[in-house]
Amino acid sequence: MRSHLRASMRSASAVTLVALLLSAPLARGQSSTFARLVGTVTDQSGGVIPGVEVTAVSKETNVTTKAVSNERGDYIIDKLRPGSYDVSVEQPGFKKQLFAGVKLDQGQYGRVDFVLQTGQIAETVTVTGQQSVINTEKAEIGTVVEEKKIRDLPLRGRDLTKLAFLTTGGTQESQEIGLMSGAGAYGYGGGMPAFNGLYSHSNQITLDGVNNEGYINQRMTVSPTPETVQEFKLVTNNYSAEYGKVGGAVISMSSKSGTNEFHGDAWYYFRNESMDANTFFANRAGRGKLPVDYKIFGGAVGGPIFKNKTFFYGNYEHFIDDNVTPAFATVPTLARRGGDFSQAGQAGGPVAWTQLGTASRSRVTSSRRAESTRSRRS
Repeated sequence: MRSHLRASMRSASAVTLVALLLSAPLARGQSSTFARLVGTVTDQSGGVIPGVEVTAVSKETNVTTKAVSNERGDYIIDKLRPGSYDVSVEQPGFKKQLFAGVKLDQGQYGRVDFVLQTGQIAETVTVTGQQSVINTEKAEIGTVVEEKKIRDLPLRGRDLTKLAFLTTGGTQESQEIGLMSGAGAYGYGGGMPAFNGLYSHSNQITLDGVNNEGYINQRMTVSPTPETVQEFKLVTNNYSAEYGKVGGAVISMSSKSGTNEFHGDAWYYFRNESMDANTFFANRAGRGKLPVDYKIFGGAVGGPIFKNKTFFYGNYEHFIDDNVTPAFATVPTLARRGGDFSQAGQAGGPVAWTQLGTASRSRVTSSRRAESTRSRRS
């Protein structure tokens, strides 16, 4: 009984250790996805006020995060998901102050300073309107593409990396040709952006703070659908040490989550030969257009499981690519299949057999000689 208990405890400890090791990279990576709010609390004379509770309430989920100002009046609210927040301060002897609709992007260090007015706490000074905070804590250079723009902009192949070309300094590394060129969402790659004079292999791609690139071609390994991405961020210079492994750009995406309201999306994209022009070679040969059947359809839904506490979000997408692609192939002639290469490369004339058994345009007259040539090559 005692040995069985010890074995069970060892198994439980091993499982716990593995779970902690697996979750460590995820927890570390998410630091680039969350936002941070900092600021100083002072009175009207400019004196700092320590010990003041600062509260940030998410407008989407009603999740509340709090912090207390230190002896210098400074506060830090960390681990905030991108979105809009109502940020407020309450302190006895002062009016309550509220900043409504403070917008925070992923990885942003936003700053909101409070100047409290003397009065009753029941009185509230409210600053309304969409508050766009200035990032004074980080000197990085980049662009944030929000959900609405992601939905409205056309994306060839539904490849989210194409949003990187909205930033100056990006160049397309390779030319895209064909139906699915650049369809990174389905592993075809092509046309990846390059920055800072480097190859696209020098970029870093993350999804919800976790590395999301292949080790061979640096394409996305997990490609979210555009409808499920809340925010796309591109940083091209002066990024912090958490992105230390690259010299190009950092492409980071954050996925949507459920909120206190149910919401969903559905989409259907298709393409067939009636929408295409014929190719140059098919026209020259007098052939018609080849059949094309290209479809993408899916949906997403999110909402509360328990309001203000637990939420869900999920999506499904199906992809059909049933197309006929013309190709050119060269096969040996009947003479070559019989060992006669005398008609190959007539411009240079016939070439004699060499001691090393190199390729010849002369005719092979002996099967034994051909066998010995193959033996020497192997």
